[in-house]
Amino acid sequence: MNPKRHLLLSAALAVLAAFAPPATADDVPRICPACDHEVAYDEEFCHNCGGDLSGVPVPGAPAAEAEPETPAVGEGAVAEAIRADVAFARKPGRGQFAALAALRDAVALSRADPSALPAKARAELLKREEAFFASCSREVAPCPICHGKGTLPRKPPPKRPPAAKGTLEEIIPVVPSSPKPYVCGLCGGHGKAPRVRDRKALADAMRLGAREFRQAAEEGGREERGGAYVPAAWYEALPADGKARADRAAQSDCSACAGTGTLPCRTCGGFGRVACRDAEAHATPKPVALKAQRGMRIEDYQYEHELAAATKTCSACGGTWDAPGAVDCPDCGGKGLSSCGSCGGTGHGR
Repeated sequence: MNPKRHLLLSAALAVLAAFAPPATADDVPRICPACDHEVAYDEEFCHNCGGDLSGVPVPGAPAAEAEPETPAVGEGAVAEAIRADVAFARKPGRGQFAALAALRDAVALSRADPSALPAKARAELLKREEAFFASCSREVAPCPICHGKGTLPRKPPPKRPPAAKGTLEEIIPVVPSSPKPYVCGLCGGHGKAPRVRDRKALADAMRLGAREFRQAAEEGGREERGGAYVPAAWYEALPADGKARADRAAQSDCSACAGTGTLPCRTCGGFGRVACRDAEAHATPKPVALKAQRGMRIEDYQYEHELAAATKTCSACGGTWDAPGAVDCPDCGGKGLSSCGSCGGTGHGR
């Protein structure tokens, strides 16, 4: 290339780069760390695997303050057991419910021996256990509205009245095209959506995870006391009041809600959203009047009203008569949860 032309081209590219708009957050995808699927910026749980996205930053958002490091764990047999529990939970390839059992045991040990962890570390451990427990309490399931298809068929358009005799439409009838399916408003076309996990299934999964963790804890020379796996020598050396506190360290779970204090909402099945049920916007269009305008047949006048009702946008979900969207469940407010009546929302067994 001619050196002069090369210099001119380089200068032009530099000017274009200087005036180019900066990259926005929309240009950078947000990726789930568990399954590497792209997720929306406002999603709290991955629509593919159900993983918790609370710790995944949104591109372009202000940088959050760095999370403070966990203070050093104190010395002693209980402190060493807490270290072992946390290491068990973080081991790659570990099942999420076995990891949950390890974190819950670490919290119980911190209650059995309050001196094993500083107050700040104990509060942080409890916070992480609660967040992980909330993540395990949700799952990804087939969409109840589209049944996993991602799309829904549209209603056929209002039937046009027969053409008047002697008109061109009578000779060449208009053949309506088949309406294309629309994207499901609940799952967004994915066919799956996050929901609250069934409590019986959650309890069964937690029981299997606890069995896997129990084997590892017993191999480490610990024994079960009140639901927590404590060092045997440490427990035998405790006074009577210390043994009583250790026996109460692990709180029993409510059998109805698996310790969550909540149950899936019956109205929405735990999804938190339902199909819009606005009768005025999504019911079958009906003529609102039989009065004919001047120069228009009564049949044509009815059809115009039906067509207007079919194309009207619903103020609740933004959909139309033939393509309703999804709205927050009226009973649970979009949370997909209802309070457990057996434990009063505490999650603890009696």
